[in-house]
Amino acid sequence: MDEPQTAPPTRRAWAGWWGMIVQQAQNAFNDKIAQFILIPLAGAVGASVESLAGLFISLPFVLFAPIAGWLSDRYSKRTVIFVSAVLQVLLLMLVCAAVMRQHLALAMAGFFLLATQSALLSPAKMGVNKELLGSRHLGFATSIQQMSTMLAMLVGQILAGALFDARYRTAGAVPDAAWSAASAPLAVFTLLSIPALLLPWLMPRLTAHGAGAFPARMLASHFAGLCDLWSDTLLRRASFGVAFFWGFAAYINLWSVKVAKVLSDGGSGFGTLSSWFMAAASVGMAAGFGFSSWVLRRRVSLAWVAPAGLIMAVGSFALAFLPIAGRDAFLSFVTVDPSALARAALAAPDTAGFLLLLAMIAFAAAVFLAPLNAWMQDRYPATTRGRLQSSVNLQDCLAGILAVALVTGIESGAGLLDTPATDGLRTTMIAAGLLSLAAALFVARAFPADLVRLLCISITRLLYRVRMVRPERIPADGGAMLLPNHVTYADAFFLATAVSRPLRFVMDESFNTIPAIRFASRVFETITIRRQQPIEAIRGVIDAMRHGTLICLFPEGQLTRTGGLCKLQRGFELISRKVGEPLVPVWCDGGWGSVFSYERGRFFGKSPRRETGTLYIAIGEEIDPRQATSARIRNGMRHAAADAITARFSQKQWTRRIPRRTDPRIARWFSNLDGESRRQCWANGHQIGMFDALPWHQPFHALKNDPVIDELPGLFGAFADLFSARPVLHDAFDGSRGGNWVGGDVLRQVLRHSDIRGTIHFHDFSAHADELFEQTNVLHLPGLAVGRRVISMSMADPPPPDDPVDPQHGRQPGSRGRLLPGWFIVDDADGRRWIGGPGTTDPGLPMPAGSTIDDEDFLFASTAPTDDPRSA
Repeated sequence: MDEPQTAPPTRRAWAGWWGMIVQQAQNAFNDKIAQFILIPLAGAVGASVESLAGLFISLPFVLFAPIAGWLSDRYSKRTVIFVSAVLQVLLLMLVCAAVMRQHLALAMAGFFLLATQSALLSPAKMGVNKELLGSRHLGFATSIQQMSTMLAMLVGQILAGALFDARYRTAGAVPDAAWSAASAPLAVFTLLSIPALLLPWLMPRLTAHGAGAFPARMLASHFAGLCDLWSDTLLRRASFGVAFFWGFAAYINLWSVKVAKVLSDGGSGFGTLSSWFMAAASVGMAAGFGFSSWVLRRRVSLAWVAPAGLIMAVGSFALAFLPIAGRDAFLSFVTVDPSALARAALAAPDTAGFLLLLAMIAFAAAVFLAPLNAWMQDRYPATTRGRLQSSVNLQDCLAGILAVALVTGIESGAGLLDTPATDGLRTTMIAAGLLSLAAALFVARAFPADLVRLLCISITRLLYRVRMVRPERIPADGGAMLLPNHVTYADAFFLATAVSRPLRFVMDESFNTIPAIRFASRVFETITIRRQQPIEAIRGVIDAMRHGTLICLFPEGQLTRTGGLCKLQRGFELISRKVGEPLVPVWCDGGWGSVFSYERGRFFGKSPRRETGTLYIAIGEEIDPRQATSARIRNGMRHAAADAITARFSQKQWTRRIPRRTDPRIARWFSNLDGESRRQCWANGHQIGMFDALPWHQPFHALKNDPVIDELPGLFGAFADLFSARPVLHDAFDGSRGGNWVGGDVLRQVLRHSDIRGTIHFHDFSAHADELFEQTNVLHLPGLAVGRRVISMSMADPPPPDDPVDPQHGRQPGSRGRLLPGWFIVDDADGRRWIGGPGTTDPGLPMPAGSTIDDEDFLFASTAPTDDPRSA
């Protein structure tokens, strides 16, 4: 597969592509004009050519597939498209002359040659999409191409049937009048096709990839082309899906014509009914391609193919059992007056249901085809794109011929059994439903990853609102590595939901012990790392990045059990230096507290928290792989966390909100703050909640006379309100009361002289919090606050996992606890260290003099922080 185009398409390329869209739409329009004039014309003069016309559309793609592919590869696609436009004008003239001379056989021969011209054009018009627009716009381009074709076919068949029937009735509905009724429209549309000869020259000059001289054996090289196509397993599977669509389209097309013939007895109204049945299908199909152009605007995804096949099956079964109304009921819908359509629908709901089901089936069929088509166009090698596309066309038309044969066979079988014609039509649609169901199952098994991703993303979006912060920092193409924090088992789905590019994940082998994760790992081609033998996995990652894959690796190597950032593993440094692709830190904020996180001391088996409805995923600044160190990546992730929390509290409401679930003293204090200070307090409360030091939905305690209450509004006010953790203020300390206590020097002194009978967790924000504090039944948990904001906290050590990578600590002797998510370190030119984060101004909050941060984010401070009026 050739490399995707990285430079954006030029204005000339876009102009040429739109010109090609107009020309190929006119080509499809003229084919339908000829088809839907010749079919009722033949019926009027006593002939039946509907099956023959369906065969003539498909047969040229079978007979001339190798030639069409050779032409597209041998010559510039612009030249092929121009010559095709010239041929179309000449062949339309031939059909007009045959009709004027009342020679039906010659007219049908001309129609066959028109179909041949379309067959020769097809590989060039499909292949030119990528040459003009590149891979990034391919999903949009192919969907618009198919949509414009369907709209052109819709307009062509409506005009053809309506014009012929109107002129035929006016002339007395006799055989001789049929010829004049057909000749005039054909002549007009032939003249209108001449200006399209100029459109190919809007394209820039395109390179001919060269396919060598024309060998005589190419006339019979159909099987060789199919062998080339089938040698690629994924292309073979996708091509079978595309062939099913075209077989299904031919099947429904012919079935609609058969229904129109049964309802009209092949007489007056036959052309109008068949045109309007196909109009309903074409409107649905055009809408389906329009929908596909929207869902594929960012990237090609096969996720919608299997669900679309299922909808095709359901619609076909419903259509099979819906009563078929009479001719006059359907003709009442032949109007463009909305009020008349509404009245007709109320008068004949079964008829309206028939047309709506037909449109729904066609809509789903378009959604089935568009992703497969775009995916295949992107996968073709540039030098054999035409050859492979012609082989696909060959398969498509063989499927169309089989579809015509199946419809005809079912019709003949119904005739032999002497059953009503409508019963044969129902049987035909039951068969269509069964075939659609089989196609949906085939695609789901052949391409499971995109379907599973769609289902998981849909479920994720039902449970969470995912917001992206700075998504433009993700490289638009080429290899790169995302390095996110790892809070929950669902992080991969969160990221897949948010990131527009496909992701390939790298995962530790230990996660495969969970069956659901093992299944997802296999479906998504996850690269699994064995800790004892990591080299093979590292080679796989390097190879994938060199081929332009966006890799997602969780550098912690394990899920956090504290909410904070674990120690980073070193494998990504080796990978980045080997491959030379950029590294992008990422932070997912809001995952702590979900049913898949370790909040409440277990990963599963707990009810969801209402506070975890919105996730903010922030993309950090790209890091040069030559400068990638654990410390640099770690601080980049901290910066991304600050961006995520800042975005979460960017709305105006946070400057006005006053805590409700707190002591009135705190609420009054909050009300005296200015708007920006309130926002900072709410952000700080959220930071505390994303860390497991103080549990959600549980009270914590403090002494009323402790100044720390007024010094920590984010903890006592915002955290308490956001996470329903009510602060309980006591006049005096009760040694029998356990639980979490928050305080400073006042509580520290009280605890030293108290008889403590219940076990308490003492969250110490005193000036001497990092000094050793030993007291019976007290778990000492130091923390640090700067400028009335909590910077770091400690917690009890979480229980280790069964298969630990590195132990996770909740506290360390001599430390002030671990930095809360959202704080990062800033070193200025004078060697001083500052703390940046949500709501801070440059350079940040002052760090304690002589303080250091270790590789688990533990803050070791030798002295208390200096006062800084900017952060008060």
